[in-house]
Amino acid sequence: IPMLMPAYAEQLKLDGVADARLSFGAQGVESVDAKLEAVVVDFDSGRLRLGPFDGVIPWRLHEPTRLALNIGGGQWERLQLDPFTLRVETNGYFASVAQTIVPVLDGQLVFNNLALERKEDGWHGRGELIVEPISMNLLSEALGWPTMSGILSASLPALVVTPGLLSFDGTFVVSLFEGYIHANGFQLIEPFGVAPHLKTHLEARNLNL
Repeated sequence: IPMLMPAYAEQLKLDGVADARLSFGAQGVESVDAKLEAVVVDFDSGRLRLGPFDGVIPWRLHEPTRLALNIGGGQWERLQLDPFTLRVETNGYFASVAQTIVPVLDGQLVFNNLALERKEDGWHGRGELIVEPISMNLLSEALGWPTMSGILSASLPALVVTPGLLSFDGTFVVSLFEGYIHANGFQLIEPFGVAPHLKTHLEARNLNL
């Protein structure tokens, strides 16, 4: 993982068992065969934690490969993620991720058509994110916020990944306080940095405070 995200290597901690074989050539690493058993990835002292990972990773610089990883859940801040499976097709530094469903509380995050490419300055990619309805009551409780009623849902047809920035073309809709909030033009800046921050446009209507 530090090889995939060298800019954040100092913030990554790994635990578990990994058996890996690497082959080097004129272009550096040209093949990897790794078996992961109960590997846990901890980013930024627990701010983001994923695992345990179990599965086999084959990768070739000049050949297409496929991999499947079973991920036993995770945690982002105070929010718990349930287990899910990650299936990826690779071809050199290009990766295509099959539809991935991540259960969250009583809803789920659905990633579609996610394609990533590693370039000299980092990872670039595009995809689609759908947030299937999540109870605001459960979400506010999980995040330690004041109790809120309503639901959160979203359809983001253009998730764009660039180094240091995640942007979303689409709308989050939060049903809240007998009204609703629309949020669009999302930009998550330095999502893995020391001080990540969010820019967006909000429209609130009919809120009963």
